[in-house]
Amino acid sequence: MISGCMIHVCLMPDVPMTFISGKLQFAPDVAMDELEKEGSVNECEGIKEKPNKFKEIFEESCTTLKDLFHRCMDIRQILMCPINIYLGIEIGFLYSELTRAFASCIKGVSQIGICTIINALANGTMCYFGGRLMGRIGLRWFLAFAFIGDMAIYSVCAAWVPTEATSWLVYLIFISLGVTGGCWSLLVPNLYAEAFKENRELSYTMWSSLFAIGFTLQFAWSTLLCVRDKIYVQLGLLVLTVLSVAILRRRMKRNIEI
Repeated sequence: MISGCMIHVCLMPDVPMTFISGKLQFAPDVAMDELEKEGSVNECEGIKEKPNKFKEIFEESCTTLKDLFHRCMDIRQILMCPINIYLGIEIGFLYSELTRAFASCIKGVSQIGICTIINALANGTMCYFGGRLMGRIGLRWFLAFAFIGDMAIYSVCAAWVPTEATSWLVYLIFISLGVTGGCWSLLVPNLYAEAFKENRELSYTMWSSLFAIGFTLQFAWSTLLCVRDKIYVQLGLLVLTVLSVAILRRRMKRNIEI
């Protein structure tokens, strides 16, 4: 990100500023006498001195980091951490473990693409229709559906002894995880919108950062833990996620009543 900002600053062309029709506008590569002939220039203050972009970027970065630090101390953000990290771990589990330990080992490497496609289709379908469903049944029941669905998926993955007759369950697992993944993708932004109405942009930055932490964590322990141990860890984190969201919504409801 920092290197991208530096490249942007270095390659950004210098654009002179002029007062055109009483408003400060950009006038790149346009001779001032030509603009005066057209009668469009009422006042010209000349080319302004180029600001120190490096200093501005540095100050904005420091301000953002300071705001992020204060946000990390907010009890609402602390309660939102488990669901963000869990979602990153779940997506990482899909691509690092389900494709390797289930799709390739049970159905063959050639079926990994098909399993990934049906998972994406299920996820997209749930995201499309889930918003209307959540509006009708409420966020609480939507959360309960995602919780029960993931509990069932992890239980099957931990207890299932694959055979040729039951190998079709691999497709069902990918479809089910796509449906619950769509539920979580709808729950997180709605929870952030309710909890942080004063500064949603900063909240979404925290959301992305915590999601990346969970995703990285899943791949970091990929070779250290066996699949069954990872499933147990994710079951515990799933329970913690639901409890933290329930506490958060309880606090928000109490604040509204007060």
